[in-house]
Amino acid sequence: MILKSKDDFDYVLNDLKFNECNFNIIYSSSKIQIIEGDYKYIYYPNKLKNIKGLNFIKTVKDHIEQNKISYPFDKTIRYNKLNLSFKKSVYYKKDVYEVDLKSAYWRFAWQNDFISYEIYKQGLNIDKKIRLMSLGALAKQQTMFTYENGILKGKPLTIKSENTEGIFFKVAYDTDQIMKQLINVIDPKNFFFYWVDAVFFSGKDNLVKVEQKLNELDLNYKIVPIKKLIRKANLIQVEDFDFKVRDFNFSRQTTTKGLI
Repeated sequence: MILKSKDDFDYVLNDLKFNECNFNIIYSSSKIQIIEGDYKYIYYPNKLKNIKGLNFIKTVKDHIEQNKISYPFDKTIRYNKLNLSFKKSVYYKKDVYEVDLKSAYWRFAWQNDFISYEIYKQGLNIDKKIRLMSLGALAKQQTMFTYENGILKGKPLTIKSENTEGIFFKVAYDTDQIMKQLINVIDPKNFFFYWVDAVFFSGKDNLVKVEQKLNELDLNYKIVPIKKLIRKANLIQVEDFDFKVRDFNFSRQTTTKGLI
């Protein structure tokens, strides 16, 4: 049963406690589940309630499980990289670009045979957030709390998706490798940083080289001209021509180490 609000979730939880029931609560990044025997109550704090999206996430998960697909990932993923010679407190405005890979994670999931071509094509017509959630769910970490007679017992248990997390890490790694190839064609003095599947740099000649490399790799991409960009210590601020300002924080290096 899907609970529509936090009030509904609290009502079920308090009712189970009051009636001294035995149950588990499992928290993940996208949902909270209350499991009592054969009954399951699900609440989505991030308000992902559209049935089409939920069904698609389930379709991907079912495909992976039914076909017993896994991947023994054992490499390191950076996710982002900052050019440390990039000057601080200086606005860069001339010929600054952001190039985003389009549906990169999804493309690599298909190319690695983690999903079928049918699911791949279907996913291209689904919101990007749903696609990423369907893959991210394969590497989710859950925390389970156990209640006995309505009372919380013991310490929480961490549950990892060990059978499927390598799938998500592999497509993230493949994307990361593309970003490193792009860095190699950009003049070092014009490279600012990359963040997951987007690279930021200056120079029209570098844009030509980045486009040539992506076309050579047969990857879809989007070019976003940037109005101005500034580095404040380890914080990068990027302003688009529509005056949207985004912050990229490099105060902590983000990596994932394979565990399988």
